[in-house]
Amino acid sequence: MKIRLKQNHFFWAIMFGLLIFILGLIYHIYQVNKFQLAQLYNQQQLNLAQEMALNLEGLFDEALRDLKAYLSNNPFVKAGDLRECEYEMGLVSNKMKGVTTSLMRLDKNGVLIHIFSEDEKQKKLIGKDYRRESYFEEPKTTGRPFISNVVLEEGGKKRVYISVPLYKEAVSSSTPSAREFAGVFAFSIDLNTITNQLLSRLQKVRNFWIMDDEGNLLVQPKHPEMEFRNIFRNQGECQRCHGSFEIQERMVKGESGTGESCVKGSQKNLVAFAPVNLGEKRWSLAVVTPAFEVTHILGSTLILMLIIPIWFLIGFLYILQTNKKKAKAEIEHWRKEKEMSEKYENLFREAKDAILVTDCESGYILEANPEAFKLTGYSREELLNMKVWKLFPEDKIEETSKIFSQGCPEEKRKFSQLSLVRKDGAQVLVEVSSKLVDYEGKKVVQTIARDITERKKAEKALKESEEKYRNLVQFAHDAICIIQDDHIKFANQKFLDLSGYSWEELKEVDFKELVAPEHREMVVDRYYRRQKGEKVPERYELTLLTRNGERREVDLSVSLVEYQGKMASYCFLRDVTQNKKLQQQLIQTEKLAAVGTLAYGIAHEFNNILAGMMANAELGLISKEHEQIKECFETIVESSQRASSITNNLLAFARQKNAKKELVDITEPLKSVLSVTRRELEKHNVELIEKFKSIPKIYCDSGQFSEVFLNMITNARDAMYPKGGTLTIQVESAGDCIRIIFKDTGCGIPEEIKSKIFEPFVTTKGVLGKSDIPGTGLGLFLSYGIIDGYQGKIEVETKVGRGTRFTILIPVSKNLPRDFLLETRIESTKEIEKKLKILLVDDESPICSSLKKFLESKGHLVATSLRGKEGLELFKKDKFDLVLSDITMPDMDGIELIKKVKEKDPQAKIIVITGHIQKEKEEKAREAGADEVLIKPFKNELLYQAISKVAI
Repeated sequence: MKIRLKQNHFFWAIMFGLLIFILGLIYHIYQVNKFQLAQLYNQQQLNLAQEMALNLEGLFDEALRDLKAYLSNNPFVKAGDLRECEYEMGLVSNKMKGVTTSLMRLDKNGVLIHIFSEDEKQKKLIGKDYRRESYFEEPKTTGRPFISNVVLEEGGKKRVYISVPLYKEAVSSSTPSAREFAGVFAFSIDLNTITNQLLSRLQKVRNFWIMDDEGNLLVQPKHPEMEFRNIFRNQGECQRCHGSFEIQERMVKGESGTGESCVKGSQKNLVAFAPVNLGEKRWSLAVVTPAFEVTHILGSTLILMLIIPIWFLIGFLYILQTNKKKAKAEIEHWRKEKEMSEKYENLFREAKDAILVTDCESGYILEANPEAFKLTGYSREELLNMKVWKLFPEDKIEETSKIFSQGCPEEKRKFSQLSLVRKDGAQVLVEVSSKLVDYEGKKVVQTIARDITERKKAEKALKESEEKYRNLVQFAHDAICIIQDDHIKFANQKFLDLSGYSWEELKEVDFKELVAPEHREMVVDRYYRRQKGEKVPERYELTLLTRNGERREVDLSVSLVEYQGKMASYCFLRDVTQNKKLQQQLIQTEKLAAVGTLAYGIAHEFNNILAGMMANAELGLISKEHEQIKECFETIVESSQRASSITNNLLAFARQKNAKKELVDITEPLKSVLSVTRRELEKHNVELIEKFKSIPKIYCDSGQFSEVFLNMITNARDAMYPKGGTLTIQVESAGDCIRIIFKDTGCGIPEEIKSKIFEPFVTTKGVLGKSDIPGTGLGLFLSYGIIDGYQGKIEVETKVGRGTRFTILIPVSKNLPRDFLLETRIESTKEIEKKLKILLVDDESPICSSLKKFLESKGHLVATSLRGKEGLELFKKDKFDLVLSDITMPDMDGIELIKKVKEKDPQAKIIVITGHIQKEKEEKAREAGADEVLIKPFKNELLYQAISKVAI
């Protein structure tokens, strides 16, 4: 037996040695073939890398060449004709569609004046300063085209900017070839798009990356977290994965070749790389493929060759282990059954709910857990000798017998709520679930009982609490509603009273119909953005439209809540209409007070104007020279326009009106205020220093800014009373903001009221400030409100005895309309070919006379009347193409005249010429049927434009 065992051992040793030899031979053959295959594949990768590098160079060269050709053949871009430039830029964009993301035209100061892009958000960048960007500075400095570094922008976009300098012929230069720098034309290439195009050409190659000549990784699709990092500056960190940077160093030098790289913990990679020359820049492109994917065919062959010896070894080991596994499996099965039984017993004993096992036929309790004894109050001996339905009221025996009998369902549990009678007679509300199960070879009912007494009390308390909350909301002093799916799902009585709708009517109304048109877009935009989880203002004011069309000003507070399983807007509305009216009256009082302070300067200005008009009128009457008479009349016209400008400025300060916004250079209202306050400042020995620089226009109401500027100038004047001083006013651009500075050398503001100067009735003047200088303490309060309405701010720097500096900052981008146009073209007045028959009604004889002569000089027939009733009779007797009428006349109101004319001829054309400045008068004239309204005084050219517009 021992000899046989030795022979067996010797046999297995020889077989094992032979197996090792065969495996070693197979592995050697595999390694030789793998090396040769890797070299061949890497050479193919190098050809591909070189081809891709040439394609990338060609793309940039072609883009730059097309851009140069486009600019050399396109005079519109150099001349700055943006309308033609829009069309031409569209052609360039279509030619490079998919690669170019935007085309930009920068002026000579680096300001973006036009952009062509499919992304509408990009158009909001117009007016932005790019003078410090490399793609502006380089072409301007060198005069050559420039390709920028890769720029990582918002949203992970990678862009390369190609820019070319623009020049135009210098008109003032004596040298014909002289050129003047006119700006830069640039467009951006989307590197992500190029990356995708290159990746689609790689086919089976898994990865590639691009690096610049400084070692910055520009593109790495497989590891985007490494992009825009320098492998040499981060070499210590990168060595955690890379053992060597030999390939990267060769790439930085601009070499072309192949190699292998090994990342720690993973397979080797086959790498082929080639340089990409982009003018003065150089990139390097590497194509990478895991070596395993190239040699996996050889690996499959190796596996097949190893199957036979490995199968032989596995078979031998399997025979030895089979019997051992069978014995082990039987032992494991027995152990698991025992563990399951113990786990069930533990769960049964430690369960937090009462568990009863009852016989289906007799109803006796067979087993119960400790929680059942605690719930019922019975001991184990008492409970196991009872029928289960004895635990429930006698009037429920029929119901409980069905639960604890053969009628209990076998496949699923049956749930019920019952009152359980404890041993002491107390009743406990329990939730019972029963199921028919097997227990020691027979069918029994397993019942789980849970005490829900406290839960029911909590539910009752919650219901009562909800009822109290519902009553609180229903009778709250504020209007409350819940908006969901664009409709109002709940509204309290206060909201119904405010809106004028009944609840039945309100349920069918889209909430947007309750918002005034001027606020509707803002409210809807914030509603949908809030639903998406975006951060929007939670409190703001709006105008509510009631059922009968009445406008109510409300203060709205909104929060996002879950209502009936979906997100909804929970709204609190407070009616502030009366408060708004009182506030407007307060503002008007402050305006009139401000106008009163200008009385001296205004009177002086008007006296100067009247003196000049009177002198020229007298000279014109006695002069016999035609040219001298013409000069007199021109002077009178200029003086009239100057007086009209002063009047309009005063009206802008004093009148109540809705804000009328338009594109305005706010330097203009500042100059208007200075024109009527300059004399007042001189009177108080105030030296005025003006430092006005060019600023962009904003969308605003110039009258509101006039009020702010008047308050600032008046406060500065009073701060320097009585000695006088210097007031410096500075206007300039500061990034995206317009900065206006008012700096005086006055008394300064005491520290104790500095933090409160923008509050109402906080002042150092008037009764409140115990001073002889008049003041109400509302000027800065109102100014702060106006500036805050334009999302701007007012900053103050002051020192007692050293003066005060107020700085106003107005953001430009936040105060431009969405449909802002770069340019507007004003068409000249169209000549009226038809000779019109015109009726002119005005109680001012000079106006009638001058307008009649002007219109007759244009070839029209004009009938005049100084009375409204007389004019109406003329209209009834004859047929007129046009009626020109004043509003205020002694015998008949102009509104009534318009109505009578329209009754006689509904198609009659009417233009109102009036000196009234009340907005409601203008609105009533239009409601009565007026086609146009002109405010006196006006130029004859403006009147003729209105006539051509109405009559043609």
